[in-house]
Amino acid sequence: MRRLILAYIFLVHALFARNIAIVTPFPFGLAPEDKYHTLAFADLVSKDLLLYTAMNENPVNETNTSYENIKRNVKKLSDKYNADVLIAATISPFKEDFVLRYFIYERSNPHQWKERTRSARKERFYRLVTDFIDDFYPTVKIKRDGPPLIALNEEAYTPLMGYYQELYDIGEKYRPTSRTYQYRRSDCYTKFYQFYQDNLWFNLDYCPIVLENGPPAVADAVTASITKTLGESHHYVSYLSAVRFYHRYRVKVSQEDLGESMKHISRAIELRPLSYNYHFWLSKLFFLQEDFANAELTLEKVIDINPTHIPSYKGLISILKGKGTTEHNETIIRYATRVIEAESENTEMYNLVAGIYEGQTSWSNAYYWYDAYYRTLDMQIRNIGSTGITNVRQYANLQYQSKYVAKKVAYAYRMAIETRAIVPARK
Repeated sequence: MRRLILAYIFLVHALFARNIAIVTPFPFGLAPEDKYHTLAFADLVSKDLLLYTAMNENPVNETNTSYENIKRNVKKLSDKYNADVLIAATISPFKEDFVLRYFIYERSNPHQWKERTRSARKERFYRLVTDFIDDFYPTVKIKRDGPPLIALNEEAYTPLMGYYQELYDIGEKYRPTSRTYQYRRSDCYTKFYQFYQDNLWFNLDYCPIVLENGPPAVADAVTASITKTLGESHHYVSYLSAVRFYHRYRVKVSQEDLGESMKHISRAIELRPLSYNYHFWLSKLFFLQEDFANAELTLEKVIDINPTHIPSYKGLISILKGKGTTEHNETIIRYATRVIEAESENTEMYNLVAGIYEGQTSWSNAYYWYDAYYRTLDMQIRNIGSTGITNVRQYANLQYQSKYVAKKVAYAYRMAIETRAIVPARK
């Protein structure tokens, strides 16, 4: 969040398994007080897709980009994010108005783009969201699946202006991993809920959080509000019921609660079979039942729908390692590599891959991955050392790991030379 230009990209797996990427970069020179509207636009469009399509969302940050740069590289970006449809939208103030400029690119029809410019008074910003939604669905031939179709209106959006402004400010000032960040966001949710308890767009954010952290009375009230608005037959209501019983199970360890959670998430999947998030939640329930065979099948379904879902790769690695055999080593390596592509500093995965190759006496590959592991540790050590405040314990642990891995690098290199293996270029 601490960059001049930041794009929020949402990967969407919509009806008919279509992936959609929405890119909303900040225009150069945009005043800080106007930036939160970009956050609001991306979030509200995503929530509409969540409620009314088989959308799957996977946020990714694109830095140092612009609307024009996205246009120039649209094919590359659509391939990068496996997006059948890519949308770029940028919002700029002009006098008393906000101007929305966007284009819609379909990979199946790359020579026909739809590009438009719309404007609305600043106090009626929500119209840009609703106008875009009304234009988007017919363009990509995706049907909004209601009822009810809850349209964003002025009454709902006006209080959200302060909500999005505060979320943006918190993201600018604090690291997402810091306690202060978590505390400030929690305080923001609590404060907003005191005044606007039936705002659907806010409750979609608040409900999963309060279901996990409580208090139970508030969790029940927020869930009831969403259920009243959407109806008990809505797929998202079934999902929330599954989450509610899941957290009750964690407290009471009641098989009845686990069964209820399984029933509701299965209903959500029945209504939205292409929702990778719902399938992932089902896999968590299988884990709790120690039904690892079905957990594995379910996680494979998740990555079939969304090949970028890293928690599923980690879950599959855990299952395959638990089998205690070597026949799945190549699959583990493939999954671990996908994790590393997304989390370049995940030293656990480097160690896992290097260890497998060492066990196979594939010394050339073992050297390559141990060396990559060592370089990652070295970078982490230097990053900690360059900060004003050093975490002494973390620094010492990294130093210890680095010395251990350096010996592994030297040993793998020596064995590669002795066995006349081809030593690959360093990563």
